[in-house]
Amino acid sequence: MSSPSIQQKNKIAAVVGGKGGGGKTTWACNMLYRLTLDDPTAILIDLDYPQHTSYEFFVERRIHKGWPPLNVIKLHPHQLNEKTILQIAQHHQNIILEYGKGVEDSMKWVMKFADRLVMVLQPTAFEHDSIGNIEIAYHQ
Repeated sequence: MSSPSIQQKNKIAAVVGGKGGGGKTTWACNMLYRLTLDDPTAILIDLDYPQHTSYEFFVERRIHKGWPPLNVIKLHPHQLNEKTILQIAQHHQNIILEYGKGVEDSMKWVMKFADRLVMVLQPTAFEHDSIGNIEIAYHQ
């Protein structure tokens, strides 16, 4: 749930997952690009430390492929706090928080500010039973 000090107009989505290769970066980058079509101030905060793949993705494409500049910043997860998110929310209506692997104390800030949570699930092997159960429950 959003903090009461975040303005009503702000929309904050958090993309989280428990392991690498699950699709967090793909989802976050595509969502930023789509949001930017309607809101040029949309921003992606790449908290996926230490690789910051989303940040690198957009920087490389801007430099080498001529893509328009998009709002992407990289932060260490411990840098995300109430002061930081409030400063960003003053200038950006749509905010995507991409949080990397693992569960750390800083995850509380991601969860505190997010209006929407996208949890990327990926089985560790094809025989993983819980994914089938999730799919069955989803389709019912």
